[in-house]
Amino acid sequence: MNSPDLMHSWTEGTKSYFNLQIDEQVRFTSLALEIFAACEATLESAKFGGVKIETIGAVKGIIHNLLRNKGIQEYWEVSGSKTMAIDFVREVNIILEVSKIENLDIPGLLPFHMPSAET
Repeated sequence: MNSPDLMHSWTEGTKSYFNLQIDEQVRFTSLALEIFAACEATLESAKFGGVKIETIGAVKGIIHNLLRNKGIQEYWEVSGSKTMAIDFVREVNIILEVSKIENLDIPGLLPFHMPSAET
């Protein structure tokens, strides 16, 4: 996040993926895809004992906090869910259902959840 453009695209994209300009969507998508791919790789490695059991919960917590963002939900539904393995998509979709019913204005773990209200 050393780039102001990347930081801007991320913070605005967490609020609304659909309101981003195309260049911002590209930056946001690149970062979101990288984060989800790292989560997927970690959970896949866990299937073979390559990751500590507590790491699984931590990674699912990261996914949960990401999905608390309206813009991440929008990104996941139109793009992210179509770029990952089916079993990972299934797992994320379960977490997504819980995330959709939460109060999104409650602060969460940064940089993974940005409250929608301007502070």
